[in-house]
Amino acid sequence: MAPDESTPTGTLSAGTLFGRYQIVQLIGAGGMGAVYEALHVELNKRVAVKILAPSVARIATWRTRFLREGQTAASIHHPNVTEVFDVGEQDGMLYLVMEFMEGEDLAALLLREGALTVKRAVDLLLPVCAALSVAHEQGIVHRDLKPENIFLATSRHGGLVPKLLDFGISKTPTVEPRITTADSLIGTPNYMSPEAAGGNDVDARSDQYAFGVLLYECTTGKRPYDGDQLYPLLLSIVHGEALPPRAVRPDLPEAFAEVITRSMALDPAARFSAMDDLGRALLPFASRTAQGLWHPVFGDESTAPLAASMLPVEPRYDVVTQPDIPAPFAQLDPLSRSQRHARRIPVIALFVALALALAGATLVAVARHPAAYDRAALTVPAVTPAPLDPAPAAPAPAAPSTPDAQSIVFAPPAEAPAVVCPAPADAAEPAPPPRSRVRRRAPPRLTRGSNRAPIVE
Repeated sequence: MAPDESTPTGTLSAGTLFGRYQIVQLIGAGGMGAVYEALHVELNKRVAVKILAPSVARIATWRTRFLREGQTAASIHHPNVTEVFDVGEQDGMLYLVMEFMEGEDLAALLLREGALTVKRAVDLLLPVCAALSVAHEQGIVHRDLKPENIFLATSRHGGLVPKLLDFGISKTPTVEPRITTADSLIGTPNYMSPEAAGGNDVDARSDQYAFGVLLYECTTGKRPYDGDQLYPLLLSIVHGEALPPRAVRPDLPEAFAEVITRSMALDPAARFSAMDDLGRALLPFASRTAQGLWHPVFGDESTAPLAASMLPVEPRYDVVTQPDIPAPFAQLDPLSRSQRHARRIPVIALFVALALALAGATLVAVARHPAAYDRAALTVPAVTPAPLDPAPAAPAPAAPSTPDAQSIVFAPPAEAPAVVCPAPADAAEPAPPPRSRVRRRAPPRLTRGSNRAPIVE
């Protein structure tokens, strides 16, 4: 189904089958084309389909630029570059199929919130810096870096994932006809480098200049160069008449302002040698989470951090660098005194529980067998009582002043008189009665009392 050319973009209605894609709804439209949410019929996958307006697609220059956008973006494999799945022509219309993203571009965020904190601005732009570094390694210069071409996609966990868009006027290593005309300057001259504004050839350092303009705008809330007249604006860029960042926002860290000033230097040779160096200079100004994430990409142990004492970030512990500490333990933060005490509490509680358990077991054993733990019973030799004689016995002879352990008198039951039970030294000890007929009783304590047998003296 061909679009309606009576509108500037030639919109497609919902439900239209466009090749292998079914149109769901219109996302955005402009004079150059429209972007739709669509569904891949075979894969049942949500995608974004960008269609060039039929009136624009007839122009050879714009056809080349549109196809270049898809080819260049597809050649850069980076998580912060919008992924392109397909590019081609359907029913006389050029289309570009990209990943579907929900969110807003950086321009909408700045319009709503104004100037951002240094930490937040660096966190949002470090991924873009990494994406540009990969593109530059492949010889690709974006040449149209601006807030509208940085999309802040919302992840499934609610975080923001910056994505670099629109490589339509990018410069590639392949030999192609020059397609950058005066029309491409409309809407983007505020972010052009001095060499691009002067009509000279550009390289990767031109993207670095535009990136510095983004840093300037995100942290001050204003563009370094602004105006309605195109040529006076370009003349200001060529002469470098922008105000210093701290003149617009005095509370900016001086080291951070120096990074912006260096990336926006008039002489390309005075800028950073590569985007990696620029990202390394910005890394100390990021949040702790972003520093841990991007340190493997931009970190360099041989490069000293820039004015770390001036950073308006929360205090953090530096990584331990002793060579004898294993790597997995080198990045652990030291524990405070309260944390050390908290770790000792479970150990102390375990020892207390073991001590209480041991004491409880001892008390149970004493209650069940008190004689085994009686000191008096343990020190007195065992005495075997003699069998009772029904006949009355004669009075016992006088005993020595010190009672012998072998001759001890026990009190008989109440209905029988007391009997002296001498035990010869050479007499064998009789065998105890069977266990079933004898009632176990604890041996008596050899102490005086009303309920104890007296000792015969």
